[in-house]
Amino acid sequence: MKAAFENTIERGRGYARLRLSEVAHPSSSGWRFSLCRGSDMTFLGRSGWQNAEDFTEPETYTADGDDLILHIGPDVVNKLDTNENYRITLQCDSQSSQTATFAITTLNRALMDTQGHISSVPAQKPVVPAPQQQPAPDPAPDDASPGVPPPLPAAPQKSRLPMILAALLVLAILGGGALAYWFMTKKNRATEVVAQAPVQSEEKPEPAKTEPPEPVKPEEQPEAKPEPTKVDPPEPVKPEVKPEPAKAEPPVRLSTREQANKYLGANPTAQGARELAATLQQSSAEDQDALYRLWYFAADAGDGAACLQLARTVDPALPAWGSIIKNGAEAWSLYAKAAPQHPDAAAAMHALKQWMEKEAAQGNKDAEGWIRKIAEDAAKK
Repeated sequence: MKAAFENTIERGRGYARLRLSEVAHPSSSGWRFSLCRGSDMTFLGRSGWQNAEDFTEPETYTADGDDLILHIGPDVVNKLDTNENYRITLQCDSQSSQTATFAITTLNRALMDTQGHISSVPAQKPVVPAPQQQPAPDPAPDDASPGVPPPLPAAPQKSRLPMILAALLVLAILGGGALAYWFMTKKNRATEVVAQAPVQSEEKPEPAKTEPPEPVKPEEQPEAKPEPTKVDPPEPVKPEVKPEPAKAEPPVRLSTREQANKYLGANPTAQGARELAATLQQSSAEDQDALYRLWYFAADAGDGAACLQLARTVDPALPAWGSIIKNGAEAWSLYAKAAPQHPDAAAAMHALKQWMEKEAAQGNKDAEGWIRKIAEDAAKK
């Protein structure tokens, strides 16, 4: 069985699907699954990651030919991480367990509120204003009530308009009198000033006699002698100082994980991923996990050499590879895909078969399940 993680963009943030291919009887019912994280070998539970294995039911599941699609929501997606490897164990009511591994390179989590809960905005219903109630009319007086005299009419209120007009008239008369007094006083003062001013005679002064100016004699200036030109001595030539060449800093080398993530996030190809993996270090578990993602991408595209390398990482007869979980049935399937192009794959399949038969004879339940899964796949073909 093979597994692949796909974000469900059309459903929004926090939704994805797990596409499982080569599943035995995908049209069966009652499917459930468990997820094991490769970095710490813990299992996904309802409250987070835990040591005990727990099976979860998907939101829905559909069969697409020989593929089984599990639809999962934010309760599962928000607990996953990018650049991480997972093992999925699949069960149903009428089938034995089936396992596969997959990696996540991109993840579209749902948004969280301030309390750490998954935020959801319910549809707003239109607000319909309540109808206003008309006040009830006052009850009409009962004219037929005997012995009740009619109400007396209200006394008419006296208007204050005549008093206001009289006050305005008095203020206008006082203001006009003050303005007339000020104007008359100003006119009398102007007349007194004109009468006291002295009368000046209109005698015209005689024009002053002007004598012609004496001619100005030009002053004799001594002849200017040219000063000798001063020649500055030449400055000494300073030796040219050449700047020292700048020392080139060594280039910063990216780690194996950084180079793998950078390549897979651009426009990767199967051949390019396999060739890049051949040049990277594989000394640490983090390096080996990064190489696994490169080989997984190339093998998924049909590269035979990448299938051979990927099979060795999950082969239980070989030493551990990073955080990758061993799976004899998956290693057998990958060796079979690489065998037509690489003779070494056939020898590896023979060694794997002997190892699984020996382990199954000693009571290894995983080995027994892998042998049974290989036989079921061969019967389907």
